[in-house]
Amino acid sequence: MQKCVFISLVLGMCRPAVGQDSVPPSVKEELVTISGKLLQALGTGDTVVWSYYMADNGIITNWDGHVSSKQQQLTQHISPLPKGYKRTISIVNPIVSQNGNTAILFFVADERLEVYRQPYHTPYYQLDTYTKINHEWKLFASMLSEMPVDPVGVEVDKSILASYTGTYQLADSVQCSVTLKNGQLFYQKTGSVPVPLLAEAESVFFVKGRPHKRILFAKDNTGVIVKMTERRAGADLVWKKIK
Repeated sequence: MQKCVFISLVLGMCRPAVGQDSVPPSVKEELVTISGKLLQALGTGDTVVWSYYMADNGIITNWDGHVSSKQQQLTQHISPLPKGYKRTISIVNPIVSQNGNTAILFFVADERLEVYRQPYHTPYYQLDTYTKINHEWKLFASMLSEMPVDPVGVEVDKSILASYTGTYQLADSVQCSVTLKNGQLFYQKTGSVPVPLLAEAESVFFVKGRPHKRILFAKDNTGVIVKMTERRAGADLVWKKIK
């Protein structure tokens, strides 16, 4: 299968709550065009485009937190797609702000991969900062982050959900009540309202709209639920079940 990369400008996806454009249309068009070329070059392996448009002292922060200099970007992160891959990237809802010789382009990079004929869709937030060098726009910094997407939920037997109900304690004055109503599990911390928990697996739950956070319930050796863990970005808060 031949590799294939396309860039398009789409105006129908959700627009984040940021300011409106404050630059002439010609500037916006030019920056969108440059960012489009750079995105396309990531999949074709075209280092010439990146060498030309990226400032020599520019910095790229990828979705996984990896930070690259221009030299690192050129030698480590730009290569043709593997065999069996097709890729399209749409620049969605671009917004531009300019202050003198510096301009910021914010957009959704809507990536759609086909991996051996299987679709794989990942949208990203991307923030590109441009500066004018010798009257030409150059990419000074770029930051990419995955748009948060809720995991796929699963059904869990009500008897298992019922075993998670009770009171959990983080500190003497901080508790969390877990309840089951009409087959739906809720948790309510001290001073807050009940929040529904959706199952990702039998003992792993998430809150709708907060996909980076997980709630895990754990048993002891006898099969009794003894703790609830809040996990976010690999960091845990452990709540001991007290009743």
